[in-house]
Amino acid sequence: MQTRRGRVDSVASGDAASSRKNTEKSKCEKCNKTLSDLTIECESCFNWFHIRCVDLDASDMNTIEKRGIHWFCDKCDHVLNSIDSRFKALETKLETFIDTQESKSDETYASVVSKIEKSEGVLSKHLNDQEKCIKDQEKQIKNLRNDLSTENRAKNVIIFGINEGESSPADTVELVNSMISERSFMFNATKSNTIRLGAKKVDKPRPVRLSLDSEFDKWELLKRINNLKVPGTFARLDLTKEEQNKDFQLRQQLRDVRKQDPRSTYKIQKNQ
Repeated sequence: MQTRRGRVDSVASGDAASSRKNTEKSKCEKCNKTLSDLTIECESCFNWFHIRCVDLDASDMNTIEKRGIHWFCDKCDHVLNSIDSRFKALETKLETFIDTQESKSDETYASVVSKIEKSEGVLSKHLNDQEKCIKDQEKQIKNLRNDLSTENRAKNVIIFGINEGESSPADTVELVNSMISERSFMFNATKSNTIRLGAKKVDKPRPVRLSLDSEFDKWELLKRINNLKVPGTFARLDLTKEEQNKDFQLRQQLRDVRKQDPRSTYKIQKNQ
């Protein structure tokens, strides 16, 4: 007996029709005989049955009525049990599917995280390699520039003390050629090899950089300018910042030595 509530009725043989207002049939679905005595209705197919035809008695009827038990006939009970079994099987499959998908999702997530971490490691190494490569290239470029600068400076002379005032580049070239001529040095200064260095100042002429044809000419002109010892006019090598710092340190050391021993004959020897 399925525990769902059915309608129970007591029907006398003479007034069966009037006591079964909610039914369309006046016969028992099981025995196909006229409904009489105690009957019960299936809550699924809504057919009526003699209680004796479905193995029920008066005590069962009282229990069904009092407890509100749902009742189905054997045919409907079989169908409902089948549906219930299928539903439970479907529910089990659904739970299994969800568990499987969650497991796959966890595995996929872990795999993605692992790949991302691995990619980050590879990318980080690649970036570090690229950074190192860039630094190496920058160092090479710097060395090349220094080499080129040193090569270009090797033939230059920086001349101090040449009047500037309101002079133009052409005037500067003329003044340099005049000074060179006075020192009996054969060289023609032009706008392309003569240039004032630094920002213009009101009270002090800027030095002039003169690019000569050879290192021999550079050393020769240096000697002739400095040996003449014209006040305020002198020449220096065209040094890099690093070379200037070294030169300054050497001159400072030389001053310290001469201060301690005025008879000292030490001097700075330039490589020629």
